[in-house]
Amino acid sequence: MKIFFIYKELFKRNRWWIFFIVGLAAIWVAAGYFTAITFPDSVPAFVEFFGQTLDEALGGVEPAPTWEFALALLLQNGTAAGLDLLLGIVFGIVPLLSVVINFFALGFLAGPVFNANPDITTISPGLFIAAIAPHGIFELPALLFAAAFGFRIGWDWLLPASSGRRKQTLKESFRDVLIALPFIAVLLVIAALIEAFVTFNLVN
Repeated sequence: MKIFFIYKELFKRNRWWIFFIVGLAAIWVAAGYFTAITFPDSVPAFVEFFGQTLDEALGGVEPAPTWEFALALLLQNGTAAGLDLLLGIVFGIVPLLSVVINFFALGFLAGPVFNANPDITTISPGLFIAAIAPHGIFELPALLFAAAFGFRIGWDWLLPASSGRRKQTLKESFRDVLIALPFIAVLLVIAALIEAFVTFNLVN
C-alpha cells in the first residue's frame, strides 16, 4: 500500500506535465491520421520506411513468440524511454520529438485502416486494434510518462515560478524521475512480453 501512495503522489505532483504530453500526443495522432487520408499515395512508402526502421531498431531479430524477440522489444523501448529521461535536460527537445514522431506514426498507420481505403491496406480495424491494444495499454503510457518526466527536467527549473530555487527544482525533477523509473520499467517489461507472446499470436 505504501508504494501505491508513493506513486499516487508522484503522478499528482506531475499531473500537468503528463496532461501536456498526453495532449500533445493526441494532437499528433490526429495530425498523422489526417495526413494519411489526405495524401494516401504517401502511405505505402511510409509503411515501408517504418518497417525498415523497426527492423533496424530490433537489431534484425525476427518477430516471433520468443524470449529473444521480447528482449529486443524491451531494449528498443527501454532505450527510447531512457533517452527521453536523460536528454530531456536539453530543453525537453528529445522527449518532444519522441512524442511527435511516435504518435504521428501511430495516427498515420491508423488513417487508411479506419478510413477503409482498400486501395492502400486490407488490414481491418479489428486486426489493427489487436496489433496495438494488448501491449499498447502498457507501452504507450510508459513512453508518455518517460516523455513527461524528461520534459519536466528540461523546463521546470527554467519557469518563472522556480525563480530563486532553480537548483532545488532541478533536484526535485531528478528525484521524481528516479521514483518513476521502476514503474516505467515494469510497464515496458509487461508490454514486451505481451507483444512477443500475445500480440504476435493474435495477428498471425
